[in-house]
Amino acid sequence: MQMNLLMVIKSFDYFLSEALAPSDDFDALTRVTQKVLYTKWKGYAPPGTCTLIPLESTPCYPNTHSCRFMALCPTMRVPGNVNWNREVVYNCVWSLLNVLSQHNSRSISGTSDDNKRADEAKIKSVLITGLATGVGGVSAEKCAKQMAMAFADFNDASLNEEKWSSFNWDTALDYANACRDTYDLNAEHGDD
Repeated sequence: MQMNLLMVIKSFDYFLSEALAPSDDFDALTRVTQKVLYTKWKGYAPPGTCTLIPLESTPCYPNTHSCRFMALCPTMRVPGNVNWNREVVYNCVWSLLNVLSQHNSRSISGTSDDNKRADEAKIKSVLITGLATGVGGVSAEKCAKQMAMAFADFNDASLNEEKWSSFNWDTALDYANACRDTYDLNAEHGDD
């Protein structure tokens, strides 16, 4: 399958660079991101993961949106249809919520001298688009349901540590089956 190059060029990555990179260095965000990805993943973040990219102390900060971090949640290795990866949206959101929770836990656990700086470092708001709904071919309905399910499950896990830290196979399968109910929601795309 040949890919429409214009669709790849004008993908979400393009618009992130347009919004966060300096006007005279369009590729700055890519270089900043790739440096972090190499340190954490040897350059390749697997689909379904989340990597927090600090922007402060880089050419991408300050920016017009006062964005201090970018959360990279890849849904694909290279641009293409990802409907074969039936839970990639759920996994990306689950990974994002864990990365944010861990980051904020570290940020608020500073010493009294660090409290002001720790509070400044805490991530208080997140802008997220539909994941894999463009080039990835995931329907908006499937994306929304998997995103909502990940938020609900993460909230449940945060409130019920004992339950989630002692899953048995039956409980794990109940959660897996709930996600499986979203698999057929790409019928309008002719996928699955």
